[in-house]
Order: sequence, then structure tokens, then C-alpha cells
Amino acid sequence: MDSETIENNEAAGTRPKSKMRLWLERMGIGAFLFFFIKGLVWLAIIFGGFKFLQKDGDAESKTAPKEKTEIQEPVPE
Repeated sequence: MDSETIENNEAAGTRPKSKMRLWLERMGIGAFLFFFIKGLVWLAIIFGGFKFLQKDGDAESKTAPKEKTEIQEPVPE
């Protein structure tokens, strides 16, 4: 930073902007929306993958009917 910027910041009572804040201001709302939507798409892909694997694992149990098991009561002695 040059001395003029430092003097202006001191006179106004503000701190100089951080590099991160300057970067965010330059990127703007477009970049925010891009990365936000990209994150939502990845979450949907991961969620869909889990649902697909869960459905695939249940396929075996749905194709073959389960036999009903009866509970036998103990025979009194």
C-alpha cells in the first residue's frame, strides 16, 4: 500500500481491505452463484448415488419373496 492510501484510511477511521475481501468483491455475485449451484449439483449426485446403491441392494430382497416364519411356542415339560 502506498502512503496516500494509508493516510486516507487513517483519516476516515477505516482499516485497509484485506486481500480476501478484495478478491470477493472482484469475483462478484456471478462467481458465488456458480459455486453455489455447483455444490448443489454435487450434493444431488452423491445423494442419488446413495439412493441408487440402496435400491440396488434391496432388489434381491424384492425379487425373492421371503418365507413367513412362525414363532413356535415352547413345549411345556
